[in-house]
Amino acid sequence: MVSIIYFSIPTALAFYVAEKQLAPISTIGLLIAIVPITGFLTGLFYPRFESFLKNFSAIFIFGLCFIAFLLIAVFAHLLILITVLVLLGISTGY
Repeated sequence: MVSIIYFSIPTALAFYVAEKQLAPISTIGLLIAIVPITGFLTGLFYPRFESFLKNFSAIFIFGLCFIAFLLIAVFAHLLILITVLVLLGISTGY
């Protein structure tokens, strides 16, 4: 599931932003960079998250993905898109 999210964002995000006219085409590169950056930052704090969540880490990750895809399906706004990308970055980094 992580690889599907990781590889579908760079390929489909440009088409989604252009179709919904959420942002200028020049900002797509910045939007694509949100996922790996937040994934990296989440990976840095992995021991803290793991000790906090303990046995619920899989539920947490799938919950984040569910919330992210639900938001992107219901709302078409740039701030929601950035929130979705941050949530997906956290779930891939964890």
